[in-house]
Amino acid sequence: MKKFIVVIVNYLLCVHISYSQDIDISWGPLLKENKGGTIVAIVGHDQNGYYAVRNYVVASALITYADKLYLERYTTSHEMEYSHEIKLKDEELGKMKYEGIYYVGGKLIMFTSHYDKKADRNIAYAEHLSESGEPEGDRIEIDRLFSDKIANKGSFQFVVSEDQSKILVIHQEMYKNII
Repeated sequence: MKKFIVVIVNYLLCVHISYSQDIDISWGPLLKENKGGTIVAIVGHDQNGYYAVRNYVVASALITYADKLYLERYTTSHEMEYSHEIKLKDEELGKMKYEGIYYVGGKLIMFTSHYDKKADRNIAYAEHLSESGEPEGDRIEIDRLFSDKIANKGSFQFVVSEDQSKILVIHQEMYKNII
Protein backbone atom coordinates (compact mmCIF):
# COMPACT_ATOMS: atom_id res chain seq x y z
CA MET A 1 0.00 0.00 0.00
CA LYS A 2 2.89 2.36 0.76
CA LYS A 3 4.33 1.86 -2.72
CA PHE A 4 0.97 2.64 -4.28
CA ILE A 5 0.67 5.91 -2.32
CA VAL A 6 4.24 6.91 -3.22
CA VAL A 7 3.55 6.26 -6.92
CA ILE A 8 0.31 8.30 -6.82
CA VAL A 9 1.99 11.22 -5.00
CA ASN A 10 4.90 11.24 -7.47
CA TYR A 11 2.49 11.12 -10.39
CA LEU A 12 0.47 14.05 -9.04
CA LEU A 13 3.63 16.08 -8.40
CA CYS A 14 4.91 15.43 -11.93
CA VAL A 15 1.57 16.32 -13.50
CA HIS A 16 1.33 19.48 -11.41
CA ILE A 17 4.87 20.57 -12.31
CA SER A 18 4.44 19.88 -16.02
CA TYR A 19 1.19 21.85 -16.22
CA SER A 20 2.45 24.75 -14.12
CA GLN A 21 5.14 25.71 -16.60
CA ASP A 22 4.03 28.25 -19.17
CA ILE A 23 6.53 28.72 -21.98
CA ASP A 24 5.94 31.43 -24.55
CA ILE A 25 8.24 30.96 -27.55
CA SER A 26 8.10 33.36 -30.45
CA TRP A 27 9.43 31.69 -33.61
CA GLY A 28 10.62 33.83 -36.48
CA PRO A 29 10.86 32.94 -40.14
CA LEU A 30 13.41 30.37 -41.23
CA LEU A 31 16.71 31.88 -42.30
CA LYS A 32 18.24 30.65 -45.52
CA GLU A 33 21.88 29.78 -44.94
CA ASN A 34 24.43 31.35 -47.25
CA LYS A 35 26.25 28.81 -49.37
CA GLY A 36 29.42 27.71 -47.63
CA GLY A 37 28.71 29.72 -44.49
CA THR A 38 27.39 28.67 -41.11
CA ILE A 39 26.33 30.77 -38.15
CA VAL A 40 28.55 29.48 -35.35
CA ALA A 41 27.40 31.75 -32.51
CA ILE A 42 24.86 34.34 -31.45
CA VAL A 43 27.12 36.69 -29.52
CA GLY A 44 24.61 39.12 -28.06
CA HIS A 45 21.48 41.16 -28.51
CA ASP A 46 19.88 44.48 -27.74
CA GLN A 47 16.35 45.86 -28.17
CA ASN A 48 16.87 46.37 -31.94
CA GLY A 49 18.34 42.99 -32.91
CA TYR A 50 21.18 40.57 -32.40
CA TYR A 51 24.76 39.86 -33.47
CA ALA A 52 25.95 36.58 -34.97
CA VAL A 53 29.30 35.21 -36.10
CA ARG A 54 29.35 33.35 -39.41
CA ASN A 55 32.16 31.06 -40.53
CA TYR A 56 33.00 30.52 -44.20
CA VAL A 57 35.40 27.70 -45.01
CA VAL A 58 37.43 28.35 -48.14
CA ALA A 59 38.32 24.92 -49.51
CA SER A 60 39.27 23.14 -52.68
CA ALA A 61 39.46 19.41 -53.43
CA LEU A 62 38.98 18.32 -49.79
CA ILE A 63 41.76 20.60 -48.55
CA THR A 64 40.73 23.43 -46.25
CA TYR A 65 42.74 26.56 -46.91
CA ALA A 66 41.32 29.13 -44.55
CA ASP A 67 38.34 30.13 -42.47
CA LYS A 68 36.81 33.56 -42.85
CA LEU A 69 34.73 34.96 -40.02
CA TYR A 70 32.03 37.59 -40.39
CA LEU A 71 30.16 39.62 -37.79
CA GLU A 72 26.53 39.93 -38.84
CA ARG A 73 23.76 42.09 -37.46
CA TYR A 74 20.12 40.98 -37.67
CA THR A 75 16.96 42.90 -36.81
CA THR A 76 14.38 41.54 -34.39
CA SER A 77 12.46 40.33 -37.46
CA HIS A 78 15.57 38.29 -38.48
CA GLU A 79 16.54 40.39 -41.49
CA MET A 80 20.27 40.86 -41.99
CA GLU A 81 21.36 44.48 -41.64
CA TYR A 82 25.02 43.88 -42.52
CA SER A 83 27.84 41.36 -42.67
CA HIS A 84 31.46 42.46 -42.14
CA GLU A 85 34.57 40.32 -42.25
CA ILE A 86 36.48 40.06 -38.97
CA LYS A 87 40.14 40.78 -39.60
CA LEU A 88 42.37 38.34 -37.73
CA LYS A 89 45.72 39.57 -39.00
CA ASP A 90 47.89 41.99 -37.04
CA GLU A 91 50.65 44.03 -38.73
CA GLU A 92 53.19 43.22 -36.01
CA LEU A 93 52.07 39.78 -34.81
CA GLY A 94 50.71 38.21 -37.99
CA LYS A 95 47.81 35.74 -37.90
CA MET A 96 45.74 35.80 -34.72
CA LYS A 97 43.64 32.88 -33.42
CA TYR A 98 39.97 33.76 -32.94
CA GLU A 99 38.84 32.91 -29.40
CA GLY A 100 35.37 34.51 -29.36
CA ILE A 101 33.22 37.65 -29.45
CA TYR A 102 30.94 38.60 -26.58
CA TYR A 103 28.38 41.38 -26.13
CA VAL A 104 28.97 42.76 -22.62
CA GLY A 105 27.70 46.03 -21.21
CA GLY A 106 26.38 47.13 -24.60
CA LYS A 107 29.78 46.63 -26.28
CA LEU A 108 31.23 43.95 -28.52
CA ILE A 109 34.49 42.52 -27.20
CA MET A 110 36.64 40.22 -29.33
CA PHE A 111 39.18 37.83 -27.81
CA THR A 112 42.11 36.54 -29.82
CA SER A 113 45.38 34.81 -29.04
CA HIS A 114 48.78 34.55 -30.64
CA TYR A 115 51.66 32.14 -30.08
CA ASP A 116 55.01 33.99 -29.97
CA LYS A 117 57.56 31.44 -31.21
CA LYS A 118 60.60 33.50 -30.22
CA ALA A 119 59.50 33.95 -26.60
CA ASP A 120 57.68 30.58 -26.35
CA ARG A 121 54.50 32.09 -24.98
CA ASN A 122 50.82 32.09 -25.88
CA ILE A 123 49.20 35.50 -25.31
CA ALA A 124 45.46 36.32 -25.06
CA TYR A 125 44.21 39.72 -26.19
CA ALA A 126 40.93 41.64 -25.95
CA GLU A 127 39.69 44.54 -28.05
CA HIS A 128 36.47 46.48 -28.45
CA LEU A 129 34.70 46.25 -31.81
CA SER A 130 32.41 48.84 -33.33
CA GLU A 131 28.91 47.77 -34.30
CA SER A 132 30.25 47.13 -37.79
CA GLY A 133 32.99 44.82 -36.52
CA GLU A 134 35.92 47.22 -36.87
CA PRO A 135 38.43 47.43 -33.99
CA GLU A 136 37.98 50.43 -31.69
CA GLY A 137 40.92 51.48 -29.59
CA ASP A 138 43.96 49.40 -28.73
CA ARG A 139 44.21 45.66 -28.37
CA ILE A 140 45.16 44.84 -24.77
CA GLU A 141 47.02 41.83 -23.44
CA ILE A 142 44.94 40.06 -20.80
CA ASP A 143 46.82 36.82 -20.10
CA ARG A 144 49.90 34.87 -21.12
CA LEU A 145 51.06 31.29 -20.90
CA PHE A 146 54.68 30.23 -21.11
CA SER A 147 55.42 27.05 -23.00
CA ASP A 148 58.34 25.08 -24.31
CA LYS A 149 56.91 24.34 -27.77
CA ILE A 150 54.03 25.30 -30.04
CA ALA A 151 52.51 21.80 -29.91
CA ASN A 152 51.96 22.24 -26.16
CA LYS A 153 51.06 25.93 -25.87
CA GLY A 154 48.07 25.75 -23.51
CA SER A 155 44.70 27.32 -24.20
CA PHE A 156 42.27 30.06 -23.19
CA GLN A 157 38.56 29.99 -22.46
CA PHE A 158 36.16 32.88 -21.86
CA VAL A 159 32.87 32.63 -19.93
CA VAL A 160 30.29 35.44 -19.64
CA SER A 161 28.27 35.81 -16.44
CA GLU A 162 24.51 35.27 -16.65
CA ASP A 163 23.80 38.98 -16.24
CA GLN A 164 26.37 39.69 -19.01
CA SER A 165 28.30 42.13 -16.86
CA LYS A 166 31.53 40.14 -16.34
CA ILE A 167 33.83 37.86 -18.29
CA LEU A 168 35.84 35.09 -16.66
CA VAL A 169 39.16 34.32 -18.34
CA ILE A 170 40.37 30.75 -17.85
CA HIS A 171 43.69 29.47 -19.05
CA GLN A 172 44.89 25.89 -19.25
CA GLU A 173 48.61 25.57 -18.68
CA MET A 174 50.62 23.36 -20.96
CA TYR A 175 50.59 19.67 -20.09
CA LYS A 176 53.67 18.10 -18.55
CA ASN A 177 54.51 14.48 -19.10
CA ILE A 178 53.66 12.38 -16.07
CA ILE A 179 56.21 9.62 -15.51
